[in-house]
Parts: sequence; structure tokens; C-alpha cells
Amino acid sequence: MSSLLHNLGRFAARHPWRVVGVWLTLAVVVVVASASFGRELDDSFAVPGLDSQEAVDLLSSAGSDRAGLTARVVATPVDANANFIDSSGERDALSGLQATLRALPNVVGTSD
Repeated sequence: MSSLLHNLGRFAARHPWRVVGVWLTLAVVVVVASASFGRELDDSFAVPGLDSQEAVDLLSSAGSDRAGLTARVVATPVDANANFIDSSGERDALSGLQATLRALPNVVGTSD
């Protein structure tokens, strides 16, 4: 294998314009074949056959407005000894956070 690569390298060094011509010809053939026989590319997040794609398809077919990308924000109380159930100050802070998140573009809703 090394002698084959050595001979190929020596040929390319001795005949650089032939090698460039072959590469250009090959590039033109690939572009023409791609334009003639290729299909149009599309930008899509759909990946058929995956479980997550089946879930998105089910949500979409059910008319769910929550189909697609989702995000989850997890909040904890500032005071380590407090919780959102017993502390009205922490509940107010959580409500303010939810209002801020609801005001963001493309946010469908929040829950606690």
C-alpha cells in the first residue's frame, strides 16, 4: 500500500496540472450529477422513525398547541429553609418569575 501511495504522490508531484485537471473534471461531474439526479434539500427537524418524532406527530395530529420544542425552568426558593407552599414571600417571587416567563415570546404557558 505504501508503494502505491508513493507512486501516486510522485505522479502528482511530476504532473501537477494533470492532477488539477482531473480534480476539476471530477468536481464538475459531481456537480452536474447532483443537479441532474439529486433531490432538493429541505431544512427540517423531522427525523422519521424516532420515538420523539412519533410523539411530536401524535401531539400535532391531536391539535396540541404544545407540540414541538419545549423547555423546563426549575426554580428553588432563595431561602434554603423556606418552600413555595408555606412561605408567601417565596410564592410571590415564584409568581413574578412565572409572569416574566409568560411575557417572553413564543411561551405557551407556565405551571407550578
